[in-house]
Amino acid sequence: MTFPNNKVTDTFYYFGDLVVTSEVQSYDLTLTRAVAMFRLVLTDEEMPANVAKLKFYYLGGSSTFSPKDGYGCVNSKQTEIRPVSDDGIYEIFTLPHTDDDVLTKLTVTALDQNDNTVKEKVFENVPVSRNQVTRYTGSFFGSGGGSSTSDGTFRLTADPDWDSVNGYTF
Repeated sequence: MTFPNNKVTDTFYYFGDLVVTSEVQSYDLTLTRAVAMFRLVLTDEEMPANVAKLKFYYLGGSSTFSPKDGYGCVNSKQTEIRPVSDDGIYEIFTLPHTDDDVLTKLTVTALDQNDNTVKEKVFENVPVSRNQVTRYTGSFFGSGGGSSTSDGTFRLTADPDWDSVNGYTF
């Protein structure tokens, strides 16, 4: 199963055998969340005025799903564009290949209205698991944006529930 233009959203599935007969039947089917979420939380006091959107380009996940296996089944190149948010929170989805998968490279680019790069950060080996949120929190622009860069460190933890979030500081 593929998603048009590699655009994955919060997705649930059921896989199993159902026998349809002429008798009236009822089924209780429990859907399983198929995706992992990456959540970027920016702690910058304000977004530079010239930033219009953030582009997320990522490798290692999938936008093709195998309902039989319950995982992504093709290495995809995914791109998502998000307008500037008031709360500094940005979310993207992917279909992991295994329980302990990684986005091998996630590039976040702040763009102006003409799609010129204002600032870019690259994250490598971002852990993603089905039905889990991976949250990276930190200052993206440093001291007000521009071309300044900083190296970050990450502490990795894992919570099995969707409403529990893995927190990272960069």
